[in-house]
Amino acid sequence: MRTIRLNDGIAQVAERYEEWAEAFVEVNGSSEGKLHRPQWLQLNNEVHSWMTEGQINALFTGYTTKVKDDGIDLTGFCKMCQATTEGTASLAKFANIPVKDFEALAD
Repeated sequence: MRTIRLNDGIAQVAERYEEWAEAFVEVNGSSEGKLHRPQWLQLNNEVHSWMTEGQINALFTGYTTKVKDDGIDLTGFCKMCQATTEGTASLAKFANIPVKDFEALAD
């Protein structure tokens, strides 16, 4: 297992969401930096195997567009993981699409 070196903000996220943070580090190689689409797909297929590739892609596109970035950092990843525990309405907000459209991607 890798040693996680964290700044204060990332340390707080990692402590609260230890399992998700460890999964992020496993795929990304560190707690810093961002997941790009290939790593994002890989990680979500492992952590949220119930989500379809369409939903996973919608989350990536919606989130990165909203935050104007080309990847998802540890904090963003953990926030989206938390949204999976709250239901499709929360996930649709991250995907930046209506709930019915997010749910339709499950088919």
